[in-house]
Amino acid sequence: MNKTQITIGKRMLEIYWISVVLAAIFLFENTLGYYHVMGGGFILFAHIIEIFVFEKTIKEHSSNLLRDRFLVIPYGFLVPTELKLNKK
Repeated sequence: MNKTQITIGKRMLEIYWISVVLAAIFLFENTLGYYHVMGGGFILFAHIIEIFVFEKTIKEHSSNLLRDRFLVIPYGFLVPTELKLNKK
């Protein structure tokens, strides 16, 4: 992956998380909104697990560990990938 692809991926994830929040606020009574919010919960859980999976990579390549651990929650594996690219 290159920097452009990571940036596009981050923007797409931001749009996705905004849609999950909006579905939780406005469409939760609707079946589609319920499933969208539940899917967002599963993806959030997967991203939290990724914090532990990529712990070694984050420690090796990060200058601010706490910030980068928190950034894994919304962006997932894109953060460790970007850290590796920045160190090269």
